[in-house]
Amino acid sequence: MDNPFTPKRMGKQCVSTVWNHFTNMNGKGAKCRHCFRSIAFSKGSTSNLKRHLSAKHPNIQLFRKLHPNKGMHQDDPDPLAVSSVAVNATDDSMNQLDTLGLPGSCTQLDAYIPQSMTDEKHREIDSMLIEFICNEYLPISIVESASFQTLVNSLNSDYILPNRQSVSNALLPQTYEEKLKTVKGELLAAKSVALSSDYWTNSSTNTHYMALTGHFIDQNFKLTSRLLECSEIPSDFSEENIAQWVSKVMKRFNIDNKVEIIVTQNSRMAKAADDYTNLRRLPCFAHSLNQIVQEAIANSIQSTLAKVKHTVQHFKTNSKASQLLMQLQNQKSVKLKLDFPARWNSTYDMVDRFLQNKTSLQSYFDLFKPEITIQNYEWPVLEQALEVLNVFNKATDFICVEKSVTISHVGVLRKMLLEHLTRFADRDEIVSGVRTMICTLQEGLINQLDPFKECTFVTQSMLLDPRIKKKGFRNEPEEYQQAYETIISELMAIQGASQENKKPSFSNEPKGGNNIYREFLDWDDDDEEDELNNPRQLAVHEFDMYLKERIINTDEDPLLWWQAHNLKYPTVYNLAIRVLNVPCSSIPCEQLFTKAGQEHSQKRERLLPKQCEKVMFIQYNV
Repeated sequence: MDNPFTPKRMGKQCVSTVWNHFTNMNGKGAKCRHCFRSIAFSKGSTSNLKRHLSAKHPNIQLFRKLHPNKGMHQDDPDPLAVSSVAVNATDDSMNQLDTLGLPGSCTQLDAYIPQSMTDEKHREIDSMLIEFICNEYLPISIVESASFQTLVNSLNSDYILPNRQSVSNALLPQTYEEKLKTVKGELLAAKSVALSSDYWTNSSTNTHYMALTGHFIDQNFKLTSRLLECSEIPSDFSEENIAQWVSKVMKRFNIDNKVEIIVTQNSRMAKAADDYTNLRRLPCFAHSLNQIVQEAIANSIQSTLAKVKHTVQHFKTNSKASQLLMQLQNQKSVKLKLDFPARWNSTYDMVDRFLQNKTSLQSYFDLFKPEITIQNYEWPVLEQALEVLNVFNKATDFICVEKSVTISHVGVLRKMLLEHLTRFADRDEIVSGVRTMICTLQEGLINQLDPFKECTFVTQSMLLDPRIKKKGFRNEPEEYQQAYETIISELMAIQGASQENKKPSFSNEPKGGNNIYREFLDWDDDDEEDELNNPRQLAVHEFDMYLKERIINTDEDPLLWWQAHNLKYPTVYNLAIRVLNVPCSSIPCEQLFTKAGQEHSQKRERLLPKQCEKVMFIQYNV
């Protein structure tokens, strides 16, 4: 008589450890979890699967896991051991189990047997592993690191890490294809897409990369950015080659007819856009602002800043001097900061911290007479320079923090910065070096930011942003009227396209009739009909009604406002989503102006050319 507690009678089959590495395809073979190949196997025999593991994945070891506090294997239980447990169980103990509301003895025993990881859970962890590697720009070989394997095993001993070949040849391409499909779907639903381009060089491998990012307003009225492609390009890539590359990427994502503008700071990309494409081009506001301030500082107060930097470095590298300064600070410790040359705002932070320690530093200079000190006449230079640059620092912080529409703020910030500099230039107490800095800043804003003043996307965006509208054109009636007219022209074009798509409608009312008042009451119908069918009048009416709406606060999201009012002003809304999706920067501003951005660039240096495209795509679009 068969033992009722053998695995066969329990409805369980003795499962081989090989199934930790394969997914049963229900009669169509088994799919390898490491390389995703389908392998044929005979029912009841896993020899073919084991041979595949040995040949293709020799680093993977098959093992049997022991149950806690028991000497039997999870996938190969000893029938005698199970039987003895059941036979020795007393009626009382069985009754106690019954009292717990547990069903029959088979389920009671199963409750004590750890369940193997499901395919779904395994795929979920695989996906998290790929995202972890891509987000941190880690080498794929980390999966073969003994320390990393120990960490993963301690977190989940059921999960088996894929080897390097599996990640490179299977998991990474699979994740990339999944993300690619998602991004294509999002772009298909988008009504308008703006592009931005970034060019960078991996100094460790001396390879050059060009990235193209698409920006659009999604169906949830959120401003969304998706990396489309990051490709290695030859250093001698011509402008025509670049234009062809951009065209190829647009066709790949089916957005040729949705793109009107590209934002870039790279000179070759700019020339390519101007000479070989129909795209309008806008420079990067973040890069332009950074360059303007850096040049102004270099041409005016650089000698004083060099002393500040030397002093900060002295305290950073000399522990004894640092301790003495702390004693002089009287427990009001504000640490000195060293600037990072690529970010002008880090220079602002360095001077700010330096001035907060002015009294302590002056005491230190008087006591120890260092070789290089800040002279009395140089303190006003630092103080006035910091005051002048304060509004530039606020503008930089604003564009870094802003997660919604930014293009409309570009025109406003340009005017605000120029007005700020004019007020300082009129002050008599401004010292020579700072006055030179002010003049250089004014020239830079006028010359380098002139494209933003002339760009219709910028001027239209100010009127179409419910936070700004007419206020963006204070004391500029001509500029306002010009922007107004360009919007009316665009609205008329949108209405014309909309009318072409509509089928003609016919009235069911008979032309005849005995209504003797018809001629008298309807004598002006023709005039009213002409007015309603006049595209300009319709555009002006809708746009003027929009302009009369209350201006919302600057910390509110303009896209949420449009979500609530898109049906009320449908034509203006259709133009707004073609304009407000344009970014003010060719890269996320925090990459340029923050330490996190610096760390991001350093991590990016780890990437190998053959992996860069997929890793960057997954990292950005995760």
